[in-house]
Parts: sequence; C-alpha cells; structure tokens
Amino acid sequence: MEIAQMLDQRRNQHGNLITQSNISQDMKDIIRATGNWDVLQADQKECLEMIVHKTARILAGDPNFTDHWEDIAGYAILVANRLKPVKS
Repeated sequence: MEIAQMLDQRRNQHGNLITQSNISQDMKDIIRATGNWDVLQADQKECLEMIVHKTARILAGDPNFTDHWEDIAGYAILVANRLKPVKS
C-alpha cells in the first residue's frame, strides 16, 4: 500500500488530523486540570490519555471502527489488572 492510500484509509478511520487533534487536546486539557491528575501513577495518566486519544478518533472519524473501542477497553484493563491485589 502506498503512503497516500494508507493516509486516506487512516483519515476515513480516524478522521481529519486537525479535527481529531483539537478534540483530543481539549479533552486532555480537561483531565489534566482535575484535582486527581497529580496523584495518578504514570501508567494511569498514559492510559487515560490514550483513552482520550481513541475517543477523539471515534468522534472525528468512523465511530463503527471496532479497533477504537477495543483499544479503549484494553487500556482500562491494563490499569485495572495492575491495581488488583496479587493473589498468593
């Protein structure tokens, strides 16, 4: 697949880069301004930012592209699994 074809495919799936980026950055500004942001661990911050990123792709692009929804679930599970107590 040529670069131009790949970019067209991604634009259809993820939306226009400028639109998606604006949505994502606005949402990240909101979550970073909350009281709990500073107490989160690095993985929690990263996963929340990735969930926002995927959410922005849903809002700007194809809302029926299942990878976005699966990725959101995956990032949440990564943190949840770390937070579960280790069973002995």
